[in-house]
Amino acid sequence: MSNYLSNLTTEDFEYRRNFEKMAKLKHKSSSLSSSNKIFLKVPYKDKNEVKKNGAFWDSNVKKWYIIDGFENYKQIFKKWL
Repeated sequence: MSNYLSNLTTEDFEYRRNFEKMAKLKHKSSSLSSSNKIFLKVPYKDKNEVKKNGAFWDSNVKKWYIIDGFENYKQIFKKWL
């Protein structure tokens, strides 16, 4: 376990922190409406990057989104807003 932790980068920790925040927000409001979602304009080549940063895929509308209220989302996702 300690060997695993020593190999983590700052980016790995940031990713995990963003993911946990988004998951908590998504769980809190299980009935998210479109007004709670901020849809992103993500080209296919960027899908892994937005996922890594904590965005979610809405299979109904086939778009990536973040949840309104996610702090620093303008900095993290500015490329796709």
